[in-house]
Amino acid sequence: MSGKSVLSRIMLLIVALAMAFVTIGCDKNSPRGEITVPDSNPRKADLGDDVYVSVLDLGFGTDWVKAAATAYTEKTGIKVYVTGDADLNSTVATKMGTSAEKDDLFFASFAPQNMNKWVRNNLVVPIDDILTESVYGTSAESRVADTYFLKLGKVGDKTYSTPYIYSNWGIIYNEELLGKIESKGEYTKGEFPKTMRGLVDMCEAVNEAQLVNERTGKTIRPFSCGLSVRYMNNLFYTLWYQLDPAGWRKFYDQNNVAAFDRTTFENDAARTAMEWIYELINPIDQLHNNMVGNSQNHTESQTSFVIGDCVFTFCGTWFETEMKKTIAQVGMSSYRYTAYPVISEADAQEGKLYSQPNLPGEAFFIPSDAQNVTGAKDFLAFLLSEDGVTVASTAISQPVCYTSDKEIQMTSFGNDIAAAVKDSEKLYCFSENDVFKTGACSLFKSQPSPFYAMVGCSISGDKKKIAETIVTREADALADKWTDHTDILD
Repeated sequence: MSGKSVLSRIMLLIVALAMAFVTIGCDKNSPRGEITVPDSNPRKADLGDDVYVSVLDLGFGTDWVKAAATAYTEKTGIKVYVTGDADLNSTVATKMGTSAEKDDLFFASFAPQNMNKWVRNNLVVPIDDILTESVYGTSAESRVADTYFLKLGKVGDKTYSTPYIYSNWGIIYNEELLGKIESKGEYTKGEFPKTMRGLVDMCEAVNEAQLVNERTGKTIRPFSCGLSVRYMNNLFYTLWYQLDPAGWRKFYDQNNVAAFDRTTFENDAARTAMEWIYELINPIDQLHNNMVGNSQNHTESQTSFVIGDCVFTFCGTWFETEMKKTIAQVGMSSYRYTAYPVISEADAQEGKLYSQPNLPGEAFFIPSDAQNVTGAKDFLAFLLSEDGVTVASTAISQPVCYTSDKEIQMTSFGNDIAAAVKDSEKLYCFSENDVFKTGACSLFKSQPSPFYAMVGCSISGDKKKIAETIVTREADALADKWTDHTDILD
């Protein structure tokens, strides 16, 4: 290595360390060495200008970040080391709260109260400059798919994180199996229902058909639902919203530190939404309902669907990536994505859809004591650029939170997602107020969880009585735990 090269790397190291405290510009014309994106993360003391990224290795995996890293290296010569960590959501708070050596850029989920704490303790770097400046073309801010995404990472008047993947919740269904289920009520053979009544009718039609899965020998059931039916929470949110949009918004926007306003949840709209869930589950007894398995985790639930034990499953847009290996092993090709059905027939006639992005969820953020803050900012700027968006979006075959005018190649599943994202009214279970950011407004704190209680038949009575009981019980749990969260604001 030449003396000039050694001196260059020493100076870059000094600059990177100084960036823990001061924001400075980035020289993109420095010599960078060979163009390569390693698969591992050999963290070492002499970092130079390399960038180290930790990514939650669940759902969408890490290939999209690695694809963007490859493109970035080809453009700049800067090496980017991408490490996948399936446990990152559980460990990131500990990593941020210690002085231990950290990666330069994280993509992980965190509670809003954690980000607030990190900001107060100067543990995270503002990224407003990345969003507003035109480092790699037009600004990210000008290409955000929904201005809501810009709000998610704000604390005070600065932005500290940004989501990247849309990650809509929804329903994945087997188009081939639908072609074998005869019409009933508002369900038409071969067409996934657009209404909740049609969805319930389809479940009845599936049960009446008594089709047998040749692969497993089991009678095909209507649906599976992961994490002991918690994945159905998101259907509930959209049903509740349809019944009372203003009331739904009032629940998330309440900002009383002292007490929970029970009327924001304990009302007819929430109870009616619960009734719809009850009808869909159809809990005759602990062993007989519309679900495959009563206590499946998300992977087991999705596997049940892929191998053909049910017609549809509750999941999200990460399904194709998360289940890639199982899909290939089984040779399944007839899976499709749709947003949730509507309650109103008028909404169905208008083609109206409702969807719930899994946000706030995973987001990019930069620790202030990262060893290469400058590099992390520059790589993130590329990720948010049209080139970065095109590469990453193509790698996961679906839209992301920022747009690109360049061509993005998608699978048929990705095209389903793109259409649903484009045409649906999106519900963000989020508020900018302080109380929400403490976690106080997070639903389903009661145990057992409401829908698991339905499946297990642990609550007795008719449909209306059960819905009323669950809503009251959940309101009790919210009220009991309210100040446990809001005390942080005192």
